[in-house]
Amino acid sequence: MFLLDIYIRRLISSSGDGCREYCNLIQLKDKGSRKSPYCMEKNNMANTAKATLKSRLRQSHANYMDDLCDSIVSLSDAQTLSGVNTFSSAPLMTGIQRITVDAATEIDAGTSLVDFAVNAGSSRVVTMPAATAGRHIRVCWTVEQAGNNRVFTRAGSDTFVGNITTKVQGNAAGDGDVVAVTAATEAITVVDDVNIGSYLDFHCAVDAVWVVSGELVVDAVGSVPTLA
Repeated sequence: MFLLDIYIRRLISSSGDGCREYCNLIQLKDKGSRKSPYCMEKNNMANTAKATLKSRLRQSHANYMDDLCDSIVSLSDAQTLSGVNTFSSAPLMTGIQRITVDAATEIDAGTSLVDFAVNAGSSRVVTMPAATAGRHIRVCWTVEQAGNNRVFTRAGSDTFVGNITTKVQGNAAGDGDVVAVTAATEAITVVDDVNIGSYLDFHCAVDAVWVVSGELVVDAVGSVPTLA
């Protein structure tokens, strides 16, 4: 660290504030680590946008510092990670929306898993987020939907297409049906009763279209989703 301090002093003496800003960005935060005195002036520099860093560093180091800034992953910019990225453990599904209150539901823009953990006391509308290419949402039932419907409706002019499988609970013959969700469908009504473990998957490969699939475990052969 002593040699690092000397190096930083020399850079700052010739580079001015631009280098000091970069130093603040890369400072070590491990408990007990000795920090350069020049790295302790602004602890919030890690949240500085890359565009700001570029502007300040250009004042003394010209555009060759742009490459350095472009290689930094910050919390303030939109960016794409390329190459091989590894994780110490498998990444978990994020954006879980657990529904525990009996009311109309609006699925949030950042949701990837919806858990219906409450029965529907009356017919309830479930509003989908905008269908944006790359989005995937799974809806699952952890509490039986008994006595009332849930109506999945689109956002804006989005549409649904796909197939939904239904099976009768406790029926060894596997009696059930497959409902074809035709192109341009605007709403899907999941009728009662829907049993625990049922799920629907919504995938979006092209903006404005949800491709739906899934398996609903129902009480009777006729308890299949209706379309509008």
